Amino acid sequence: MKKRAAVSVLAVILSGLLLCSFFAFAEAPGQNLPEVEYYSGNSKAPRTYETAAERNGMVLGVDFNHAAIALTDREGHIWTSTPDRYEEDEIANGGAKMAMASLIQITYSDRVGNPKTVNGYSDSVRPGHYGCRKIDGGVRFDFVFERVGITVPVQFVLNDQGMEASVLADEIREENEDYALTGVTLMPYFGSALPKEDGYFLLPDGSGALVEFQKAPLDCAPYEQQIYGRELSVSRRKADARTQQALLPVFGVKKENSAFLAVMTEGAAEAVLQAESAGGRTERFSLAPRFVYRISDLILVEKKNQTVRMTQEWHSTVKKYTVSYRFLSGEQADYNGMAAAYRAYLQNEKGMKQTDAPADQLFLTMIGGAKATVNVLGFPVDRVQCLTGFEDARNILADLTEQGVGPVSAAYTAWQHGGAECAMPDRIRPDGSLGGKAGFSELIGFCSEKQIALYPEVDPVWIYRGRIGRMGQNSGVKNIQRGPAEQYHYRLSDGGANLTMPRYLLNHQAVSETCHALSDSRKKDFSGLNGLGATVLGHTLYSDFGRRRVCRGEAERMFCENLRDMSQDTRLMFSAPCGYALPYASAVTDAPESASAFTIETASVPFYQMALRGLVPVSSEEINRSADPELLLLRCAQLGMTPHFSLLARNEDKVYKTCLSDVTSGLYTDWRGNLLEAAARLKPVLEAAGNSPIRSCRTEPSGAGKTEFENGAVVYVNLSDQPAEIDGKKLEPRSFCLEKAA
Repeated sequence: MKKRAAVSVLAVILSGLLLCSFFAFAEAPGQNLPEVEYYSGNSKAPRTYETAAERNGMVLGVDFNHAAIALTDREGHIWTSTPDRYEEDEIANGGAKMAMASLIQITYSDRVGNPKTVNGYSDSVRPGHYGCRKIDGGVRFDFVFERVGITVPVQFVLNDQGMEASVLADEIREENEDYALTGVTLMPYFGSALPKEDGYFLLPDGSGALVEFQKAPLDCAPYEQQIYGRELSVSRRKADARTQQALLPVFGVKKENSAFLAVMTEGAAEAVLQAESAGGRTERFSLAPRFVYRISDLILVEKKNQTVRMTQEWHSTVKKYTVSYRFLSGEQADYNGMAAAYRAYLQNEKGMKQTDAPADQLFLTMIGGAKATVNVLGFPVDRVQCLTGFEDARNILADLTEQGVGPVSAAYTAWQHGGAECAMPDRIRPDGSLGGKAGFSELIGFCSEKQIALYPEVDPVWIYRGRIGRMGQNSGVKNIQRGPAEQYHYRLSDGGANLTMPRYLLNHQAVSETCHALSDSRKKDFSGLNGLGATVLGHTLYSDFGRRRVCRGEAERMFCENLRDMSQDTRLMFSAPCGYALPYASAVTDAPESASAFTIETASVPFYQMALRGLVPVSSEEINRSADPELLLLRCAQLGMTPHFSLLARNEDKVYKTCLSDVTSGLYTDWRGNLLEAAARLKPVLEAAGNSPIRSCRTEPSGAGKTEFENGAVVYVNLSDQPAEIDGKKLEPRSFCLEKAA
């Protein structure tokens, strides 16, 4: 094969008569690897699997002639990469049938940015352009797509937990300057199912969602979500559809009495999870991750009023994309067992331990202030409007303590100098209008005395125009066009972007420097403060397409380093954190209540809450900002979640003039009675459940639900407006009852 030439990607000529995109390649990690030794197989031979590895009662079988695998789990259930009798699919055309026979699919772009997808069977295996050999504990395949000069190696290895499937990204080769690899889909039909089968897919959408094979609509729009949220450095002039994020790097399949949970253990930040319904391309439901090697996106060029496709000029620096499959059977073969398997992963491989925090907590978020334009002697002046000063916060917490509510964990937002849109912080600097350094110190001392966990929120990521502080605009990351990666607020009326006040994302090295500066300032100036809110670091991932060249996978690694350093001597609170941030969390708020309700989804399940319960205190979303506060309170009882309220002490009538105009119905005096009532109603459930994990949780179509905790406590709940019954327990509308362990 020819040696690979040097990379550039898609440069767009913005001035000129013709818009075009082109790329040339830079040196690839796999350039100096030995040539692939092709396997001399027989693609016309019958499909047979020979044992490549055995471990812990599992057997990995390999069909070398057709480049396929079959995993036999401990109970004897066989999971194959190629569906049985796929050739007889009456819906699939030839290309779809070849996809069902493939271990991988790849996407690539040509010189003008046109994307194309090809599968490994038709373009590599059938023409005999692949390598296949046994390795320690498994098997390795090298798929060579000769026409486009791309080679993708993958391997499958058994371990004590199950099977690890990996795309060896640092050994990918690209040897034709006319084509650039953009993504690899791994085992697109592993665990696929027919509509008649009893089972479902588990999706990490919001709280968790099911795609039940016998209930899901046929030939509906496919599910596609990027793990940890969309790529923020790709600017959007229109708001995305309002959906929940895929917060956890997992997916699962249940079929009859067997199941597996798949955890994306490496490269999750660059994964897009895809699910297709039956009746479209094939007769089968399918679910698989696609790993993004390069970003390719449609970009609006305003001067020409044209949209062109641009492809990232350099590729991901992640070394491997790995999915770990954990096989379940019997009573564990459902989403309850999948949640337990992910919880075990967090404990055994991510170092999380069972929490010893008080179970009967109350979570508060107190909102400090935000700038608004006011008239001073006839001149417009920007001033912070105090919504909850430090003395106000102390009074609220003192009142709750006197009422016997507690323990309390309190997040505090918009408290730094400048309020909600403060300058990029290089130290901890409480805003003067809220009470300044003295007032903040008094609040810290009060919380320490009353054993209240205080978590002032810090933001080392977002840069606001006009409030950049010591950081210049050049400290922001670049988009794929190498311009500023502008982020917008969107109009509710038409979803269009408000272009007058963009935000920017701080580059990753500067984020690390800011985190260190904040930690040093906390130790020096506020040594009594032993908690911080790190929400932004917990769910804001982005690339940098400028000269620094940081991919999402590298950004995840850097953010995890920052969180690890901060958590060494500081408790960290996160609001709805992504999976990468969980090992550093001392408290989690705003666990998503539901999934996005995509057409393919048939049910919402509380997978997120079930996986985390017992490892870290978890709260609901803000009850007083919910469209149905009573329903959310019932969800707290059902899942043993602590209630969460978002509050301000005064100036509610001035909020609409600030950037916090979406904050409504949060005045403490208005919600005090509801808050005290909620804490009192939930206290028996939270005390009985303690920090025990959830063994099982189910909700019937009637709205009746039953949750069993591992310590023996049981909660029955009726979420509907009609009387309901479950397991012989009759429940009044909108009610719950507790059965304590014997």
